[in-house]
Amino acid sequence: MSDDVGDALLTLSGPYGSVLAAVLAYEENDVEGVDATGLAVGDVAAAYFDAVARALGTATALSEARR
Repeated sequence: MSDDVGDALLTLSGPYGSVLAAVLAYEENDVEGVDATGLAVGDVAAAYFDAVARALGTATALSEARR
């Protein structure tokens, strides 16, 4: 794992820290927390749902490949 990813995961710092903080706030329905990261709630929501859809697609594909 890169230092940038590790910093985000461990301390919400580095170039990805604010992004992870925004996602965590979004998952808790904390609009003020998302706003505090400087990211727009709508952008975070769109990216979140896109990521969830992709993850489900990957999980489905892997499940079907095992059959």
